[in-house]
Order: sequence, then C-alpha cells, then structure tokens
Amino acid sequence: MLKMNLFALLWGIAIVLSLTGWGWAVSYFFRINKEAHWGMKAALGVAFSAVFGGLMNLFLLISSRTILVYLGLGLVLLLFFIILNFHETIGGVVQGWRELARDKIFACLAVGILLLFIFQYAVATFSSFNPSDDYQAYFVFPAKMIQTGHLGDDPFSERRMATSFGGQSFLDTFVLAALPFDYLHLVDRGVSWLILILLVWGLFRKYNFSPRTAALAVGSLMLFPLPLVNITGQITAIVLFIVLLELTFFKEPTESEPIWHRAALLAMVAAALCSLKFTAITACVFYFIFYYIILYKESATKKERLTTIKLFIFSSFLVFVALLPWMLSMYHSSGTLLYPVFGKGFYGTAYDSAMSPYSELSYANALNLLYQLANVLFVVLFLFILWFWRSVPSDEKLRQRLKFFLWATVLGVTVCAFMLAGLGVYRYVFPFIVAAIILLLANFVGKSSSFQGRLTSWKYEQIALLVVAIIFGAGMLDFFNGIKGNLKIVYGRLLGNQTSSFNDFFDDIQSSGGSSTFTAREKSGYQKMQEATPAGEILLARLEKPFLLDFTRNPVYIIDLPGGASLPPGLPYFKGSEALAEYLLSKNIRYVAYSYSTECLFPRSELLLNTLKSTTNVWQRTEIKDTLNLHDSLKELGETRKRIYDDGVNFVLDLSSKVK
Repeated sequence: MLKMNLFALLWGIAIVLSLTGWGWAVSYFFRINKEAHWGMKAALGVAFSAVFGGLMNLFLLISSRTILVYLGLGLVLLLFFIILNFHETIGGVVQGWRELARDKIFACLAVGILLLFIFQYAVATFSSFNPSDDYQAYFVFPAKMIQTGHLGDDPFSERRMATSFGGQSFLDTFVLAALPFDYLHLVDRGVSWLILILLVWGLFRKYNFSPRTAALAVGSLMLFPLPLVNITGQITAIVLFIVLLELTFFKEPTESEPIWHRAALLAMVAAALCSLKFTAITACVFYFIFYYIILYKESATKKERLTTIKLFIFSSFLVFVALLPWMLSMYHSSGTLLYPVFGKGFYGTAYDSAMSPYSELSYANALNLLYQLANVLFVVLFLFILWFWRSVPSDEKLRQRLKFFLWATVLGVTVCAFMLAGLGVYRYVFPFIVAAIILLLANFVGKSSSFQGRLTSWKYEQIALLVVAIIFGAGMLDFFNGIKGNLKIVYGRLLGNQTSSFNDFFDDIQSSGGSSTFTAREKSGYQKMQEATPAGEILLARLEKPFLLDFTRNPVYIIDLPGGASLPPGLPYFKGSEALAEYLLSKNIRYVAYSYSTECLFPRSELLLNTLKSTTNVWQRTEIKDTLNLHDSLKELGETRKRIYDDGVNFVLDLSSKVK
C-alpha cells in the first residue's frame, strides 16, 4: 500500500506538469505567453482540458489509454516550451534562488510553506469520501467514462442533470487512468490546490507584493478551511474564477492587444467553468456580461462600441460551441441541454415529484442564510466594499471596473442565495468569493497609488498583511483542531504499513494493497450480483456503491436521489409497488438492484428525524419522503418478484417474474 500511496502523490505532480504543458500551448496560441506566469499556464491547461473533454465524451474517445496519451503529450509540450524558453526559465529559477539567499526571513517562510504544502497535499490526497454523494454519483461518472468512453445515459440520476455537465468528472479520469477510486480527491484537493497556490503566488508577485507578504498570503490560503463535502470541483472552480477575473476586470487593455484572441480565450475559460459546476454558472454569467458592458462604456468612438458588441456576440457564441458537446450528452441522457434554462427535461419538477429549493421561502431559510454569511470571508469582502467606497480610485476606468466587479459579485451571491433558499449558500458561492478577495487584495496593493482617501499609499501593504492575518488566524484554528486526525491519516497511509519497501517501487503498482472505499468481499459481491443479470439488459440500481458495477456489461441507470429525475411520465411515488413495477417494465427495465439491508445508506430513522427540523428545506423534505416511499416499494417488490440474486445485503429482482 505504501508504494501505491507514494505513486499517487507523484502522479498528482505529474498531472500538474502535464496541464502546465497544455496551458503553455494555449498561452502561445492566444498570444498571452509573456503575461502568463506558471500558475496561469497550469490553470489554462485545466480550462482547455475541461472543454476538450466534452469532445472526447461526445465521440466516445475516453479510456485509460487515451487519457495517458493526453497527459503524456502535455508533458512533451512542457519539455518543448522549457527548451524553447530555456534562458528565461533558468533566469526565473536564479532570481528566485537569489531572493531566498538575500532575505533569510523569506527563506524561512518558504521552507515552512514547503513543509506545510507537503503535509496538506498528503492529507488532501488521502481524505475520506462522502458516501451519499461520491459513491452514488461522483465516482460513477468518471468510472463510466473510463469504461465506456463517455458519460452515457443516466435518466434517473438527479446529480447527472442538476450538478454538472461533466467537466470535473473528465478531470477525475486523470486519476482513474492510473489509480483506483481511493485517490479521487487527488484532482480537486491535490492538483487544483497546487495550481491555486502557484496562481496566487504568481499573481501577488505580478502586483509587486514583497516576497514575504506573498509567502504569508500563500500560507494563509493553505491553512484556510475549505467547505469540501465531496469530490466535485470546488477548488478547481476557484482556479478558473481567478483566471476569468484576471483576464477581464483586472486586465490592463493595450492598443496592440489581439482582442479577438482575448475574446476566444475568455470564452474557453468561461465554458470550462460552466462545465465544472452548475452553481458556478450564475456568477460566471454576471462577470462575463458586466465585463463587456465595461468595455462598451470605455469605448471612445462608435466604431469601438460596435467592435465591443461584435466581441460579445463572438465570445458568447464560442462559449455555446465549447459547451455544446457536453450539452448534447446531457440532452441525450436527461432530456434537456441545461436544467432549467433549456427545459426541465426528466427532472422531478416536471412531474411534481420534486420541489425546487426556492419554492418555499421561510424565516428558517433566512436565518440559515444569515448564519452562513456570518463568515470570515464575507466579513473580509464586506470590508473591501467599504474600503472601496472610502478610498475611491482617482482613475475613472479603475473606479468603474471595480464598481461593476463588486456588483457582479454581490448579484452572484444574491441569485445563488435565492435559488438555493439559503441551502448551502456559503459552500456554493465559496469559489468566486475566494477569487474575488484574492483579486481585490492584489489590486488594492498593486494599484495603491490610484486610490485617494484617508489611507496613504505606503499603508496599503500593511492593510494587506492585516487581511492576510485575519484569514491566517481563522485557518490556524481549523488547522490545529484537525491536526491530530490529519496526522493519523498521513501516518496510516505512508508509515503504518511496515511490510512495504522501495525495492520494487514500480512493480505491480495497480494491484498493490487493498482499498479504503470498498472491501474485496464487496467487490466480489457486486460482480456476482451483476453476473446474475443477463448481459446487455438494463439494470436499475439503488445501491450503496454502484461505482463497483461493470458499465460495459449492462446499461446501468442509477437512482441517486429518489424524486430527482426519471423517464416520463415520472416514477410513480405513493401509488404502490405494482404501479412502480408496471412503470419500469414499460420502460424496458426488467431488473432492479437494491441495497436493502443498509437502505442504501439512507436509514429510515435518520430521514424521518430530518423531516421534523424547521431548517430542512422543502426540496430536502420532498426527496426524503420520495426516498422512504421508493424503499418501501422496493421491499414489497422483493416479496412479490423473483430474486435472481440475494447475498443478504443486496438483491436483484426480475420484475417480469412474480412469486406464486
């Protein structure tokens, strides 16, 4: 197991280097290589990969082999560009070494940050998973891609149609191409986290922060608690939001700039963001539109204004084109190009079996929202807004850009809060709030001479240090609260197995050790269960760990959240088990698998308790009731239909064979 864990840590670094190679190619193509630091290049590689993944998904080209070839090409590109820019690259390394030698305090900070990074990177790589989210959906999606070449159809999966097009799932295939499911945190919490650190360091140095302040800012970011509850692209979204904002509101326009290239690059980053998480779309749209409004206002002539309109249309069209492969896959699977913008598709709201979070606003929702907003990041953002109004920029263009940027951020939070009715708002707005704070901090210090008010220019970096200290303090509290458990994780995964050695490090990497996400007995049980089902027949799964299934043997439809999604006219809830059987048979679904002993990790007692809480959202209450009803119906069918497989945990029913 030691070999596997060490290989996983190295594999994450290899992915970062490959993405940097692809990002370097992108920066050359769009003619921004001079302004793109290493963090920016790696982030552009992420954006390109998320968009390119849509094409690979559409044409069923995803496999372990093609992913490894893709990553290998990225490494080749990186080597090529390093050789092409050898003197510049060496010059950067020499300059960094001189800064370390010249400033001993900075050198100590750099060593401390390196040690902290190694520890946090290991903790992120070996973190545990969320069974109700990851096992039901977010493990399934990259597994399907690797096995079948694409996401495929999953019309009974709510998360398939209401959380993401699949960009993050494609990035997760970079892990499954070489490693087992145990390491699926590696992309978001490992790779994207490292890219975020490089991005922030490069950004702060670009804005002339002192090395000490930049190092403290990076350290604060590394310590700050992240609201991560599953393997979806939370940190990846932060990375792309920073790039989006740096290319728009915080980009100094130049006369020689290739504006059409810039519009195309902006479209690629925006499309990548939209492909990662649907909760990122709202803020992305506001930033995108407001940026072009600013360009229109800054246009001095009618010709320039007309060009801006053309740029907006061109860039918007490219966003649509870049997302179209993902959207077509979504339409084929779930009946809509994008829920609910282009229709409800197979979502439960189309059949009145599900409710939207905002369909019932209450005092409890409002109190829950206020509680989530009472957070250090929102306090810092509020202070920045006050700071902006107290220290108004003397530069008219800068003042207008910051004003529109702040309005876009506030509107993004507001719309998300309304759409979610306060349900998990902090977690969903976290990516663009963090990005906004980082860019505002860099902008205020880097352009301190452009501000007027009670603050003098020399105090701006001290204020930046104060903001960093606030975030650092909040992060330190969380770090020390969890250090005991995190040390245990790292020790157990790297040092706990004394039988492993380095002698044959690369021998049998894929099969070494066991698994923390499932046991050999579970894997064998799922294999036997599927073998009991005729090959090629549709299998409807309400299972604890459906990602263990072989998606090449049977088309598998997964019910991850009952009531969320189903084929028309919708699953018949509260109409009895026979109505459910008739409905499924009418859809050519003859075989149903259910984890009846564990109730698919949704125990009745716990679900009933949640329905009694005043803070439980109407969307949650409806799906809890649908879940309980579906489980009852499946248990009833287990008594009236033939069980072609039953191991005491899971059973498979043949709905066409009644028990006499």
